[in-house]
Amino acid sequence: MPTRAEQLADHFIRSAGIAGVAIEADGTIVAVDAVSLFDPRDVVCCAIGNQTAVAAIASRRVGAKCGRGEALAAVRAAAAEAGIGLTPFDRVVQRAFLAIETVERTLADLQAAGQLRDFNRDFAARRKADPGLRYQDHLHERKMVMIEALARQGR
Repeated sequence: MPTRAEQLADHFIRSAGIAGVAIEADGTIVAVDAVSLFDPRDVVCCAIGNQTAVAAIASRRVGAKCGRGEALAAVRAAAAEAGIGLTPFDRVVQRAFLAIETVERTLADLQAAGQLRDFNRDFAARRKADPGLRYQDHLHERKMVMIEALARQGR
C-alpha cells in the first residue's frame, strides 16, 4: 500500500502531465502518455506529445526486443536525433517530493498564523455529516488539491 507521501507524489506527476518512454523487462520500448510513481518499468520522461516519436524512432533503431541497456541507449539517441529533451525519472520524482515539502511548509505556515480556521470549520461540518471522517483524510484531500495546483503551475 502506498504511503500518503507516495500518493501525493504520484498525483503531482500525473497532474503535471509528464509523459515518457518506458523500457519493458524484455527490452520492448513503449510510449507512456502519463508516467506514474508506481510504474515498475525503466522510464525516461519527456514533454507530453514527444513520447510517441521518441519511442518509434528508438524502436526502429533496435528492433522489437533487445536488452534493457541497449533499449535505453536507443531512447536517448532517438531523443537527441529528434531534438527532444529527456528527464531522468528519478529527477521527476525528486521534484514531486519537493512539491510535497512546499505544501507541508505552506500548511505549517498557515497553521502558525492561525489561518486554518475555515479549513477546520469545513472539517467539523463534514465530520457532522460523516462521523467516520478522519482529520488526516480531510487534510490529505486538501494536500492533493494543493499538489495539483503546483503541478499545473509548472506546465
